Amino acid sequence: MTTLFSLLILTLLITAAIAGNSAAPWVPARKHDIERFLNAGKVTTGDTVFDLGCGDGRLVGGATRRGANASGFEISLFPYILAKIRGIFLQKKLDNIQFTSKTFGR
Repeated sequence: MTTLFSLLILTLLITAAIAGNSAAPWVPARKHDIERFLNAGKVTTGDTVFDLGCGDGRLVGGATRRGANASGFEISLFPYILAKIRGIFLQKKLDNIQFTSKTFGR
């Protein structure tokens, strides 16, 4: 059991290191910033939003609450898992949300 737990922690650390080295480290956005970002992008019903490096999916969730079709992409495993969990809970209310674990340009 401890070997499995150690392997999981090592996997999470390695993906975080790769993401931090190849792009930017994950820093969660604050709730009041999400609304500001969506207002700046003039996101409304029917828009399509792609969030590259979506982290835990807060921006994607905010866009779907406004009626946009939103997809989030994340390279690091831990934020991706958080985004998928957030997507599962939002999926019950919204059908226009999607998260994918991908890397671009390689």
